Amino acid sequence: MAKSRPSEEQFDPFGDLVAAPEDRTPASGTESAAAVAAPSLDGFAGVEQAFAVLDHIRTPIMVANTDFHLVYANPMARDTLRRLEPDIQSAFGVGVDEIIGGSIHRFHRDPARIEAILRNPAALPRDATFSFGTTMLETSINRITGPQSELLGYIVSWADVSERARVQTEMSKAQSIVENAPSNIMMADLDLNIVYINPAMERSLELITDHLPVPIADVVGSNLDIFHTNPSHQRRILADDANLPHTARISFGEEMAVLSITAIYDTEGAYIGPMATWEFITERLALEREREEAAEREREDARNLQEKVDSILHVVQASQEGDLTQEVVVSGADAIGQMGEGLQSFFHDLRGNLRVIRDNGSAMNGASTTLMQVSEQMGANAEETSTQANLVASSARTVSESLQTIAVAVEEMTASIGEISANASKASRLAGDAVDMTELANQTIAKLGESTAEIGDVVKLITSIAEQTNLLALNATIEAARAGEVGRGFAVVANEVKDLAKETARSTEEISAKIESIQSDTAGATEVTSRVNSLIEEINDLQAVIATAVEEQTATTSEMSRSITLAADGSVEISDNIDGVAQAAQDTAVGASGAQAEATQLAAMAEEFAQLVSRFKVEDETASGDVAQTAERLAQLLERGASGAGAGDLAAELVRLLRRG
Repeated sequence: MAKSRPSEEQFDPFGDLVAAPEDRTPASGTESAAAVAAPSLDGFAGVEQAFAVLDHIRTPIMVANTDFHLVYANPMARDTLRRLEPDIQSAFGVGVDEIIGGSIHRFHRDPARIEAILRNPAALPRDATFSFGTTMLETSINRITGPQSELLGYIVSWADVSERARVQTEMSKAQSIVENAPSNIMMADLDLNIVYINPAMERSLELITDHLPVPIADVVGSNLDIFHTNPSHQRRILADDANLPHTARISFGEEMAVLSITAIYDTEGAYIGPMATWEFITERLALEREREEAAEREREDARNLQEKVDSILHVVQASQEGDLTQEVVVSGADAIGQMGEGLQSFFHDLRGNLRVIRDNGSAMNGASTTLMQVSEQMGANAEETSTQANLVASSARTVSESLQTIAVAVEEMTASIGEISANASKASRLAGDAVDMTELANQTIAKLGESTAEIGDVVKLITSIAEQTNLLALNATIEAARAGEVGRGFAVVANEVKDLAKETARSTEEISAKIESIQSDTAGATEVTSRVNSLIEEINDLQAVIATAVEEQTATTSEMSRSITLAADGSVEISDNIDGVAQAAQDTAVGASGAQAEATQLAAMAEEFAQLVSRFKVEDETASGDVAQTAERLAQLLERGASGAGAGDLAAELVRLLRRG
């Protein structure tokens, strides 16, 4: 291929030794720098041959002009940039194809500072390291000068040191880990010469300075043989990494340590020496001995505890079977000893409580029998009371009805007595009139001798008086009959008055018949008239007595009427109360029946109570069953069957006794 000469405008600072750009073939087989970009090459005329040389250098190289624009990148640089393009694109927003022809300041945070450095000849060459993304580059930049030392541009060589930086970082981490590890670490080469100890190892060696064969400062550089009484044995082990890792115990005076040796390999996997770590185990061994001794003591304590527990379990199992005669012999200040003493006290109290329960059960059985008898008697009495109360209630109702009838009769009798009183007053007035008439008759008889002509009139008057007297006597008889026993005396007087009236009538008839003999009978008539006067006075007195008796009878009858009314009301109230008594008696009978049933149930429970208690063996008694369960059952039975305060208190006492201790 023909070669072209550079134009007159081109300057060849490297001499006319390089081919034209079109004659260069990239060493990597990729496109040439001229194909990548067409930057201005002003000042670089005739440099094609120099660029051709740079194309074959295996170091990434780029060239910038004095305006800080990149004008060239060799194939190695372009290949590297292609590989780093994702990080470049992400960090700077520039593609590889845009780099050539662009300013180098696109990659600088402070272009002015960088430009000032590059324009200062004294500051160049300048090495720098910078990172972007996951990439780290080491760069070196220098000036390109002409024959007269004039500035022609800048040449930059750089290398991707990302992997090396990563390895160095990992090595730094590993070194930091080893340096700061709490474990004691010592490294040796294949000749077993100690080449490194970490700070932890130095601190550990200070603890055994008196037992070291060399001072601590001389340990590094010494051979591992100084720590062994038989170096040949250790050398045979450490010479072959197949024997590693290896563990052994070593002692430094009273201090004991565990030694662990492992193999160290290079990046190619070749064995380059052993690494020893050790740990002082003196305190750990002492702790292990103490733990073993403590474990032995605990095992001994466990055996003793098991024996005590077995002894307690034997007593408890016997109590579960109903045998309360066993004694708990375990005692002491420890927890199990206190529990044994507590159980012994509990069983002792339980035996005494069961005896009390047994005695109380017998007493309760007797009380229930008595309660049944009393309930039966109370039921019978209640039935009899109910019967008698019903009879009394019936009689009270009859008496009430009779009293009401009597009250009506008394009211009627009061009215009759009122009439009698009125008639008695009238009779008294008539008696007074009779006295006057008698006196008049005396006068008439006295004048009889003077005037017989008036005898007929007198006879008529006497006849009229006799008729009226007869009528009054009849009325008095009727009123006396109405008055009953009280008017009996009055009836006698009335009969006498009636007889007298009849006699008077007969006398008037005789007077009429014997008027002719009046003169001769005047003395007799006067005597008769005197007698009539006496009788009338007596009748008047009797009428006064009758009036007084009637008044007294009226007051008595009124009081009797009021008393009878009160008695009637009381009899009604008595009847009602007797009905209540009868109902109460019936309720009492029902309650007595219920009490008898409860007493029967209480007797049954007392029997069950006795059977439950008899299941336990206390001293010479025979029993079986769970003490606590049976006692709780007993308490439940008593609480359920208690019908009074006494039984309830007994149940509460049983529960308290069973739970005590």
